[in-house]
Amino acid sequence: MEKRMKRVVCGLFSLVIGVGFSGCSSSPPKEVAAEKGALECLQEKAAKITATSGMIEIGTGESSTRQMAITRARADARSNLALQAQEKIISLRDAYVREAGISTESASGRFFSSAASQLTANTLLETSPRDQQVEEKDGTFTAYVLMVLSPEFIDDFLKNSKGAGDLYERFNSSKTHRKFEKEIRAYREATEPGFF
Repeated sequence: MEKRMKRVVCGLFSLVIGVGFSGCSSSPPKEVAAEKGALECLQEKAAKITATSGMIEIGTGESSTRQMAITRARADARSNLALQAQEKIISLRDAYVREAGISTESASGRFFSSAASQLTANTLLETSPRDQQVEEKDGTFTAYVLMVLSPEFIDDFLKNSKGAGDLYERFNSSKTHRKFEKEIRAYREATEPGFF
């Protein structure tokens, strides 16, 4: 009886090991897809917007409270959007001064530089999130906030900056501005209602 029990146990053990190894070599069923995390979902949306010349940022924030994590993520996104907007203004300045054959130290060049320095995260306080996701793990909340800034914002900001007047009008009649207007139109068309 003892010999028989050993054979049964040994046989069952071999069967379990065999099934275990055969399961390791097979691929998982295709229907089972890994769930995307909050950040991955927002990154997919961001990729679509980036293709339209829109400025986009996914801010992140962590805290032991949900609302503080969201607040930190929004502040992070606004701060990074302000940097992107400043870079865009400087690139417009560089293109415009090359086109006009003037120095960045000219009145027009200084106009762009001044506008870029005026633009801060506080300027973007009215920017609202397009989407936000919050994950909780071990009592810590991680928030991801997607914020978008239209290229039209840059044009309006330049138009309404201190001392814009004639300097903006000269920029407005340039090839650089016409190219920028095409970016604005492309963004509008790509982000028609229902895009977000």
